[in-house]
Amino acid sequence: MVILFVVFIIAANIWELRKDLSPQEDYIATLKEIDKKSFPDSIKHKYTCVLFYNPEKTSDVKMESELSMLNNPPNSPIKYYKIRSDEASELCCGLNISGTPSVLLFKDGVEVSRIMGTVSQTNLKMIIKRLEKQV
Repeated sequence: MVILFVVFIIAANIWELRKDLSPQEDYIATLKEIDKKSFPDSIKHKYTCVLFYNPEKTSDVKMESELSMLNNPPNSPIKYYKIRSDEASELCCGLNISGTPSVLLFKDGVEVSRIMGTVSQTNLKMIIKRLEKQV
């Protein structure tokens, strides 16, 4: 009985460790992937939020997860997208994006705000709500 309990504790700890190492499995991605060719048309919406990310970086995957949670309201006036920075290096250069994660917020195709680095869910909500109030 004691051995069974020890095995259960070890399995639970391994599960928690696995979750910490693989944050991308904790959510269902809801950000539409775009590329450098579709970028200009994608930001023509009234309000657009674009995540520039590297899928190999844990901080970028976390930021994608945070944005995905905000992308749930079906009637949101903001369109959410993601673009791999390693596949759009010229675009990143042109937009002065030097690191990831970086989130650019656009209004009618013009950048109105920028978030650099990982931001907490609470702060992201405040930034997005401020943008939504401008609608």
